[in-house]
Amino acid sequence: MVGLWLDIWSHSTYGADQSIFSQYHLLFYSATVMAGLFLAYTGISNLLAGYRWSDALPVGYSLSLAGIIFFGIDGCIDLTSHAIWGFETGIEALTSPTHLGLFAGIFLFASGPIRAEVARQRRGESLTLTRLVPFVLSVVATLSAITFPFFGSLPLVGKPWAVQIARADQGATLGVLGVLLETAIMMGILLWIVRRVSLPPGTITLIFVVYSLLTMLTTRNPIYVPIWLIVGILSDLAMAVLKPSSGEVWRFRLFGAIVPVLMWSVYYGFFIVTGIGGGIWFTGYIWTGSIVEAAMVGYILAFLMSPATITQADIALAGQE
Repeated sequence: MVGLWLDIWSHSTYGADQSIFSQYHLLFYSATVMAGLFLAYTGISNLLAGYRWSDALPVGYSLSLAGIIFFGIDGCIDLTSHAIWGFETGIEALTSPTHLGLFAGIFLFASGPIRAEVARQRRGESLTLTRLVPFVLSVVATLSAITFPFFGSLPLVGKPWAVQIARADQGATLGVLGVLLETAIMMGILLWIVRRVSLPPGTITLIFVVYSLLTMLTTRNPIYVPIWLIVGILSDLAMAVLKPSSGEVWRFRLFGAIVPVLMWSVYYGFFIVTGIGGGIWFTGYIWTGSIVEAAMVGYILAFLMSPATITQADIALAGQE
């Protein structure tokens, strides 16, 4: 994952690659090969020990192996396309079909520890400290895989649309769109995890900070790290107060609406207070409205993930109507 972020950094800094065997390609391709070999070794060892095919890999990691295989096949196609048509430049690197395939493969294999932890929690196990590190890294890697294609649009990653320095060539429409897109990505991942895993205090902060440090490899801009740190702390506090994993639907949905409010209030407030980049040029209607719209996106996602329980009485009543 670090290698892939560095590869994106090299694209944004030095332009198109000059060789398919760049140090950044070799870093993340070799890391993926090592992960695939480890999973294959584990599976073969378990088969030889008498395990069934369905049980050869730990729960959650069969898709990880499938993702690595898909990554390898797509990687070969990507290298072939480079040899025929040359290397992508600019936004082409984020929209290339073969690169999107690589991101999809990363998503599948990087999310293995998440699936494994969800399975453990369904068996009644709690998230231990020894499993917290791979779980957090898995969430960060999965989040990275999803945000890679939208890297050039996200306000809290690389495009501070709302500040003065971005005003000359971009309008508020793209800025608000970026807010809503980033909200959908972040809350989609966060809500899915919170609904299935009982997170210890500080986990959201850890996820957000590690994610921001990885994005900084590409942007070379540390100003987002304190924003993510504050948002993470406030989100952890909101989780402690609301207890969205308790099973009460209203708590989960309220959490889905509150976190985007915290996220973008801190974002706008940071630039208003510090004046970095010339401060916020969005009008009050725009930046406050974008916070409200982000809350709506978070609430809608939480609503879709937590349908109200339909009782037998409800079914009977519907039949009478």
